[in-house]
Amino acid sequence: MVQQSSLPIPEAQGPPTPKPRSKSPEKECKEFAQLFVHILKAPMVVWPGYEEDFKDKWDKILIQRLAHHQDFVEGMCTEYEAMLYISTATLVAPPSHNWFNIYMWLFNRYMPEAAKANDLVGPAELEGSDAEDLKRLRQWIFKSQALHLKRKEQPDAQNVQKIVQLEREVKVEQPRLI
Repeated sequence: MVQQSSLPIPEAQGPPTPKPRSKSPEKECKEFAQLFVHILKAPMVVWPGYEEDFKDKWDKILIQRLAHHQDFVEGMCTEYEAMLYISTATLVAPPSHNWFNIYMWLFNRYMPEAAKANDLVGPAELEGSDAEDLKRLRQWIFKSQALHLKRKEQPDAQNVQKIVQLEREVKVEQPRLI
């Protein structure tokens, strides 16, 4: 005797219906081009005066940007770029305890051989305010890069307004590392 299941049998469904596009193909293409330009041409943001110290890291920065391009869609730079920024900021003054933990977490993540060779141990995971501080730093670096790229574009009224707005945001949102 065969028992019947009390669960309803799902009806056969056709192929899934595609979600309606929220953006036009032209706008998507333009956003993709802007993303690609940002990945390839955005400057490395470091503490002022230390721009030349990390020129040899450009290849790794580019690889990280291509590998983590989703970060740019979310309006953040890569974690590797944040690590380089923090390392130059610490050349000016010692970081706070929180920023030291953030830097050690990044250093252990992106330079494990050097960390192991020097017995440098950082936290296993970033939690709470440390994770939020890193996210804000990455967003600020991204905005600084976008500001630099906007300044290089042909000036028009709309571009000038965007530059002024970005300058305000960058100045106000710069994280305090010290």
